Amino acid sequence: MNFKDFYYFRSAVFKKIPNGCDLSFINPRYEFSEKILNSFLDAVKARNRAGALSYGPAKGDFHTRLLCINFWNHITGSNYSEDSAIVTQGTKDALNFFLRVFTVPGQKIFLERPTYPVYEFLAKANGLIIEKSIKDAELIVLSAPNNPSGQVNTELLNELKRYAAQKMIFFDGVYIPLIRESVVFLKELRTLNSILFESFSISKAFGGGGIRCGVLFYPTIFKSVIETARTRIGYNPSVLSEAFLGVLLTEGFDIPQELIYLNRHKLNLIRGFSLGQYCLSIEGLPFCWLKHPRVNKDLWEKLAFSGFLTTWGGFYGKEYSDCLRLSLTVSEVNLARFCQLLSQELNFQAERVANV
Repeated sequence: MNFKDFYYFRSAVFKKIPNGCDLSFINPRYEFSEKILNSFLDAVKARNRAGALSYGPAKGDFHTRLLCINFWNHITGSNYSEDSAIVTQGTKDALNFFLRVFTVPGQKIFLERPTYPVYEFLAKANGLIIEKSIKDAELIVLSAPNNPSGQVNTELLNELKRYAAQKMIFFDGVYIPLIRESVVFLKELRTLNSILFESFSISKAFGGGGIRCGVLFYPTIFKSVIETARTRIGYNPSVLSEAFLGVLLTEGFDIPQELIYLNRHKLNLIRGFSLGQYCLSIEGLPFCWLKHPRVNKDLWEKLAFSGFLTTWGGFYGKEYSDCLRLSLTVSEVNLARFCQLLSQELNFQAERVANV
């Protein structure tokens, strides 16, 4: 089943399933495994029959945890056991749990920039003070290169090496199956003399309503703390069908070379519209980060009204108001139309500025 056929398949099937998920795979593979699709349908049907799957009495279903642990150990070269992991509903959920357990109001937290707005919300919701300096922060939240730009900040890594010793670090590895550089960055973090918590989620490779499952990995010395806190705050997220999760983790995260080639080809298409020096991307990941001095919120809104959905960088912070984040999963024809419209608008703005 190819990518186009899959979307027709999705829209037809989920109209027939009561309370069905709106499945939104963002991993643009040419061929989807029938086993993945059938397994997903089985999981959705089972969920609708039995309601949300309940979280187990300890730390989630043992087989669910084992699947995720083995997957993470395999792709990151780690050696976590079932005594050092807790199932979550994704990295946002993992971060919120981490903050609720290990922080007190008034502590200073460093959030890597750019990052996702919900992280700032979670920090403030837990009464934390956002600190711009790693040196002065008590806790550190990192997502490189899983951040919206898909880039690694080398200056940030140098700061970590200087000031992160003995500090708690939460690493968001949400894109780690899709970005090779994530593993390299994570291994650098492991060499620091810090207290490292790692998380990952399957939602970015198989996102969509209802597909929420991830794991928070922690040092085993915190096992009793995690257990006590989970009971105290009543932490009981729903989890996926183990059968479906097993299929995703074994068959869904491989990135074919054709995808990498396709993304490079699409990036070249963008560069062909004289935007190349402003366009950043990362190998294998289906989005790119476009930074241009004449990008602003008005441009983002005009693109949206023209049918092209991008993400304006201003949502990640004022310092990124000259950025757009766009998906490479769109068809080549639509991407060409997008580039034409974008180029025309930028030229129009340039002319308008010149006239003024």
